[in-house]
Amino acid sequence: MSQIVAVDFFCGAGGMTHGLIKSGFHVLAGIDNAPSCEATYSQNKNHDKTSPTFLCKNIFPLSSVHPSGQQHEIAESLRSLLTNYRKRTGLRRLKLVFAICAPCQPFTKISRIEMSEKRQFKRQNDSNLLLTTLSLINEFRPDAIICENVEGIIGDDQNSVLGTFKQKLHDAGYVFDAKVINTARFGIPQNRRRTIGLGFDINKYGEDLEILEADPAIKQYVTVRETIGSLPPIAAGESHPSIPN
Repeated sequence: MSQIVAVDFFCGAGGMTHGLIKSGFHVLAGIDNAPSCEATYSQNKNHDKTSPTFLCKNIFPLSSVHPSGQQHEIAESLRSLLTNYRKRTGLRRLKLVFAICAPCQPFTKISRIEMSEKRQFKRQNDSNLLLTTLSLINEFRPDAIICENVEGIIGDDQNSVLGTFKQKLHDAGYVFDAKVINTARFGIPQNRRRTIGLGFDINKYGEDLEILEADPAIKQYVTVRETIGSLPPIAAGESHPSIPN
C-alpha cells in the first residue's frame, strides 16, 4: 500500500493517472466533467486490485454563473475517499498529491479559427479552470502539486493565469515554479515542449525547488520507430487480435 496518494484533476482518458500508478502512487480519483471519458479511464487502472474512482463532476463552485457547479460534491467525495483509504490500509499519515492538468485549448499558441460566441465563452470559461482548484488546495493542503500544460500557459506577465495561480499558491504557503521543457529529454519519443509546474507545502518541505530540464540518464533521444517499430502494422480503425490498442 502506498503512502503517497494522488488526485488527478481534469483526468480525461487517464494518461496522468496511468503514469502516477506506474510511478508507485495510489490514485484515489480522477475528476472530469466529460462522461465520455469514464469507460476509457476505468480501463487505465489496477493498483493493488482497486481502481481510481471516476468523479464525473463540474469543478466550478455552485453559483448563478455556474448553476451546475459541483465543487462541494467533489470535496465531499475526496474526504470520503481519503477516510476510506486510511481505514483500509491502516496508514494514518499520507502524502497527498494534486495533479492538475487543466484543458490546454485556452493557452495554445496555434492560430485560432474564427469562433462563435458560444465557443469563445467556453474558451474563456476553460481558462479559469486551473484557478478553480485553489479552494480545494486550501481545504485539503496537498503536500505537492503537479501541473502540465502547453508552452503558452506561462504567459508574458504576472497577471497570466499561471502567474496568478503561482501568486495565490505563494499566499497559501506553497512554493511553486514552472518551466518549459522538451519532453524528449526525458525519454519521450517526440520533440514536444511542455510547461511543467511543481509546488510543495513550504512548512513541510521548505522553499528550495528545482525543476530539472533533462533526465541525466537519457544520453540520446528515443525515436518513434525505436519505441513502436516492433509492433505489427494495422490500418486506421483496425485492431490486432493479440495486441490491444
